[in-house]
Amino acid sequence: MRKKIIIRIVLCIVAAIAIAMGGALYLDKAPSLSAERINEAKSFAKANGFNLDYCIFVDYSMPSRSKRMMVYDISQDKVVYSCKCAHGNGGGTEATLESFSNEPNSHKTSLGRYRIGKKRIINSIDGQFDVSMFGIPCYELHGLDETNSNAYKRGILLHPSPIMTTLPVAIPPWHSLGCFSIPNSAFNTISKYIDQSKNPMLLWAYYDSVSS
Repeated sequence: MRKKIIIRIVLCIVAAIAIAMGGALYLDKAPSLSAERINEAKSFAKANGFNLDYCIFVDYSMPSRSKRMMVYDISQDKVVYSCKCAHGNGGGTEATLESFSNEPNSHKTSLGRYRIGKKRIINSIDGQFDVSMFGIPCYELHGLDETNSNAYKRGILLHPSPIMTTLPVAIPPWHSLGCFSIPNSAFNTISKYIDQSKNPMLLWAYYDSVSS
């Protein structure tokens, strides 16, 4: 009798997970990436000496369970890779957010265009906790707009997170202290595009209230 109860409990848990995953896959729209934004990114990259083969877009109008970070192939005009990406918990710890900031210590995501800088090891978390001994890689980010001009000073990075899953689950909502935190496997894949680039690569974070 006890064995049957345990089996039923396990089956209920598996079913609940399957429903959550299926719901997430069914309900989420594709990230918004308009032709106008793509063309603007191309023009900006060409005018400012950026990589003309690839750029990265992050659609923060999508929930955190979505693959809202996209590597875009400029020459072929298509998304070649996408993954989940955290947002700053200062803007809300829910799966979605509408609050952004460029202010230090806000722990919020900053929208705008970034230049992906040098690759290095993360020294600390929020300038307080030394994590250099773990050898976690990251890329420095330099804000190019008024909305993200303090990015470098704030220590905003593109880095992997060991707690992020690649599964499309609705919970828990993944968030950061303002950094672009992505799953380990995604960081390894995206690093190949960045490391092979001779010119700096553009990363553009945006929020479209109306999907286009």
